[in-house]
Amino acid sequence: MKFRRVVAILLGGLLLGGCTLVPTDAAPQSVPPRDVPSGLLSGQPVERTARVTLYFRTSGGDIVARATTLDAPVGLRIVLSALAAALIQAKAASTQLEEQNKSLEDRVAGLTKENTTASVTVKRLQDALDVEKMRSEER
Repeated sequence: MKFRRVVAILLGGLLLGGCTLVPTDAAPQSVPPRDVPSGLLSGQPVERTARVTLYFRTSGGDIVARATTLDAPVGLRIVLSALAAALIQAKAASTQLEEQNKSLEDRVAGLTKENTTASVTVKRLQDALDVEKMRSEER
């Protein structure tokens, strides 16, 4: 019973697939010039582009949209290539920011150490002045 049902569905699909709503001609038909899209009859290539939006998920979970222009016709391969290129650029920018952040962290750590050293030195000088002041007062 199950086998017959599968065969019937497949045959029905084949029969329906052969039926189309697009009429066919036995021979090629010429298209009137007024029906040809602008620029195609000049013999020059027509430059066409498509504006697509790529969506990225940030490390924080937000979705960010980035629009870009791609050469038409835009197929899946072109969109995936653009997506890969955008990901590579984003990774490069992220790496650069991480390096800058590390550099700034190192600089802040260095300044903090210098500040701590300076604070200790100032404290020692103040203590030495206090000791000298007490000695002066004792005399």
